[in-house]
Amino acid sequence: MTLQITALYTALMALLMLVLAYVVVKQRLAGGPDASDSEACERFESIVRAHGNAAEYVPISLLLLAAIENSFANTGLVHAFGLLILLSRIGHGYGMVTTVGRSAGRFYGTIGSWLYLFAGSIAVLVVQSGLI
Repeated sequence: MTLQITALYTALMALLMLVLAYVVVKQRLAGGPDASDSEACERFESIVRAHGNAAEYVPISLLLLAAIENSFANTGLVHAFGLLILLSRIGHGYGMVTTVGRSAGRFYGTIGSWLYLFAGSIAVLVVQSGLI
């Protein structure tokens, strides 16, 4: 078992994490928001949370992708799961970095991430339990 597909998505997710970290550092080096500007503070907090949220979701998502790749011989299915979580995390991060509050990127990124976690978990459980 070489987990080549998981390795690909791990590298892509690492680049996403690097981009999000860069955006946070860039804002911090610019001096951060003025404490009296509540809108700027909310925007800064949203940018920081974009990175933090990815740091929370990416590790378990990649572990699940490894379990999916280990459970299914169909590489197209593994790539479909990998693309779902990658695009979901990109959309979520973009939505949080570019807007404060609700946004399409944040909404669909969250839904996609939850769908990935739910469907991937069920798929692995079904295969590993021997039901199919």
